[in-house]
Amino acid sequence: MIFSIFARSLRTTLQQKKMMSLLWAISFLFAFPGFWITHRTLNSYFGGRQVAGEWLHQFNLSYLLEMINDLPSLIPATNALFFGSALLFLVVTIFLTGGIVGKLIQAVSGDSSNGEGFAPSFFSLSGKFFFRILRVFLWTTLLSLVSFAFMMIGGYAGLITAALIAVWIMTSDITKIRLVSDDSGKVTKTYFSSFIWVMKNIPSVALVYLLNFFLLVMTFALYKFLDNALIANGILKIFLMVVIHQMFVFFRGAIRIQMFTSAILLWHAKLKTMASVASNPSENLLDEQTQPA
Repeated sequence: MIFSIFARSLRTTLQQKKMMSLLWAISFLFAFPGFWITHRTLNSYFGGRQVAGEWLHQFNLSYLLEMINDLPSLIPATNALFFGSALLFLVVTIFLTGGIVGKLIQAVSGDSSNGEGFAPSFFSLSGKFFFRILRVFLWTTLLSLVSFAFMMIGGYAGLITAALIAVWIMTSDITKIRLVSDDSGKVTKTYFSSFIWVMKNIPSVALVYLLNFFLLVMTFALYKFLDNALIANGILKIFLMVVIHQMFVFFRGAIRIQMFTSAILLWHAKLKTMASVASNPSENLLDEQTQPA
């Protein structure tokens, strides 16, 4: 069942071209200001010097250290820029989660959302569930931080911490799916009932996430192989490296969609199984009676 769910989730994910393009565009918009400011800073400081030409052949750290020494405010300003961008990107990511989960639930169930366009429907769902998803994020962050306490024990305690954080991540995703699917505002109750559900179905849930994690690792390995195969000693090679990096960013968004899609399909499959069991109690009782002691 798990492998069929994984295969179906891949097919569904590949159909979400608008969503994948949207996630890539947002990542690009957040990355571009940092790139532009870095470019302007380097150009204004090294303008008229042949530093760029030398860096194409071999990167010389002394030039960068010289700039940092001459511009003491550069490091604090850069840190503030990237920290602020990262924090804003995190908030936007949480905001978009409701739209991602909502549209994927519609795709899995075949609901066309009354013919409403992709963007209006997506952002409407994002806004509607933003604060609920934010509370789920806060619960997951808190419990993950508490889980780090096991690392103080030493030895293999780090594995316990990693396992607990993985469980909180899986619980977080299932909670988001249930909140959006049921349009529920009971975040805390849903979170801990989802934790119980994850623990009861841990073999199935863990296998789905392991398959997705393997897909992510393979994508990253391919990206690093292509990136390391190119040496930035020419404009064309630099352009190819940028293209490869943007392809990885695109597929990273696709894998995020894939993770939610497979979790949604698994949740629906388990619900159908529970409904089937509940609708045939006499058959289940007969099966139990006929089983050997």
